[in-house]
Amino acid sequence: MSTPLIKEFNYNVPIEKVWQALTDKDKMKEWYFPQLKQFEPIVGFKFQFDDSSAEYQKEWIVTKVVER
Repeated sequence: MSTPLIKEFNYNVPIEKVWQALTDKDKMKEWYFPQLKQFEPIVGFKFQFDDSSAEYQKEWIVTKVVER
């Protein structure tokens, strides 16, 4: 597939909470990925999911890290 899937969302919360939801494994599980097993903000890291009961398998790879 050559066309990326892009989704945009607006949340009525402080930006710090959104950043945590994008970078902290436990917050990621709480906000939107309960099946997340492992995540590291390292270029080349492959997310690990428990997809055993999912309709489809996910394959996500960290391609860029910008330290703030």
